[in-house]
Amino acid sequence: MPVTRIRRLSGWPDVLIPLAIWLVFTAIGSVILAVASSHQVALERSVPGYGVTEPIPASPGYFGVLTNWDANWYRSIAANGYPTALPLDANGVVQQNEWAFYPAYPMIVRAVLSLTGLDFAHGAWAVSLVFGAAAMVALFRLVRPRMGRFGAGAMVSCVMAYVTAPVLQVAYTEGLALLLVVVFIGAVSRRRLAAAVAVAVVLSLSRPIALPLGLVMATMVLRDWISSRHEPSRSRIPTGGLVATALVFATVGLWPLVAWVATGRRGAFFETQAAWPVNHNGLGGWLNDMVHLTPLGLVGIAIVLFVGLVGLRPGARLWGPELRVWAVLYPLYLILASRPSPSILRYLMLAIAPLWPFPAVGVSYLRNVRWAAPAILAVVMLMGLASQYVWVTTVFTVAHDPSQQPFP
Repeated sequence: MPVTRIRRLSGWPDVLIPLAIWLVFTAIGSVILAVASSHQVALERSVPGYGVTEPIPASPGYFGVLTNWDANWYRSIAANGYPTALPLDANGVVQQNEWAFYPAYPMIVRAVLSLTGLDFAHGAWAVSLVFGAAAMVALFRLVRPRMGRFGAGAMVSCVMAYVTAPVLQVAYTEGLALLLVVVFIGAVSRRRLAAAVAVAVVLSLSRPIALPLGLVMATMVLRDWISSRHEPSRSRIPTGGLVATALVFATVGLWPLVAWVATGRRGAFFETQAAWPVNHNGLGGWLNDMVHLTPLGLVGIAIVLFVGLVGLRPGARLWGPELRVWAVLYPLYLILASRPSPSILRYLMLAIAPLWPFPAVGVSYLRNVRWAAPAILAVVMLMGLASQYVWVTTVFTVAHDPSQQPFP
């Protein structure tokens, strides 16, 4: 029966398949969020690691939980922008403030609120839904030529079934960032480097991931140059590719530069980041935790091993070289550049390709066992949905003092 249904999908336009997958999983995530919201406590004051910019009552319902955690800050940015004077304590130390959060998403929400008159929760929800749906369509189109419809649909399904995928419908940046990463990889794969640079600029105002983007472009430019060296007409140094790569790397400093200019304080962005408890010991702490085999360190080890097993095996060639390089480098970048925290699960969603860890299933093998590929995909998706329920109920919704529970 599953194979029959998959065959029926063969006549669907490409855009409808990822949209149908997105709709089903978004509906499931909505139910999970709505159910979990009944257990949330009132959030009326800020505590370490959780800033309250607008009080939320207990059991706030589906739209109430959409503004949990970082969404509080995005609401403040959408309403009031960024402060020109940083808040300081009695010792002159910068306190938590809006400059820790990148502007692209909240400013888009702000524009939608101005045009529609919606409140923040509903406006941000609509923006996140649009970006999430667009990301799934773009991802399907990116991988379909190599992986076929089943492989592309499987990847979209596994992204939507991933443990933290419900954030694609809350007031978070994941949907926008996911869309931009896919568009960037697509532009690089077609060697439209100017377009890729433009996307990288927007991404640098959405999430701090410009460095691995630059490494992807650098790898592809180097790969093209090496492969063309035996052709005299194409063997010269790829100046355009080097300039584009340098520009992508340069976007790493764009938002810190904006914060410096706007506040007059050189380290405004970094001092603000340091105000959060998780960043008190600086960056790069994963390696220390991994050496000492702490619980989060073991997670870091598992990430490295998983990336190696999935991203470096032959079946991963179906992702295409650009997506494959990203899928390997981005998780390793997270290990080197971030502090140990539960947020690693959310960050990893942008790795994309490894979330469907069997890329060759249904493409290059198991073709003679018709039920095997759908069965493997079903198991992966069910495990993902179960993990979503646990994550939403124990991490994203706030069932007790937020300073005493994991944070997303």
